[in-house]
Amino acid sequence: MTTALNDWLKLQSLTQQIDQELTAALQTLVDQISLNEFYVLHFLAQAEGQPLRVNDLSAKLGLSQSATSRMLTRFERTCEVIERQPSAVDKRSVLIHLTSAGWQYLQNAERVVAPILAKYQPVLEQLTGHKGGSTDE
Repeated sequence: MTTALNDWLKLQSLTQQIDQELTAALQTLVDQISLNEFYVLHFLAQAEGQPLRVNDLSAKLGLSQSATSRMLTRFERTCEVIERQPSAVDKRSVLIHLTSAGWQYLQNAERVVAPILAKYQPVLEQLTGHKGGSTDE
């Protein structure tokens, strides 16, 4: 148990270190965004062409539906990087899509995030077993 616990604590420490570096990099942008906001943009870009509901996004982010909804409201009103549309299938569901401004925000954020992730790529590949730095996952 001690070895597993120590390994887990090392992994948590690495995760916190990467999160801190990513957060600091995102704060250097003219249009500063949080790490969770960056993840929202990333997940919406990944889902482009497919419906993504608020509760799906909440699950991906590990946030409550209300916290996710508040973040989306801010994005929609102040930054205009997303738009919401009612689902044609389920009128109770709202689908979220990136706007052209959202795509631009994401591209700017990816430019500052990429060097940090490249620095950690070898250890991430070792942990996940993925090689080659594919962004399609």
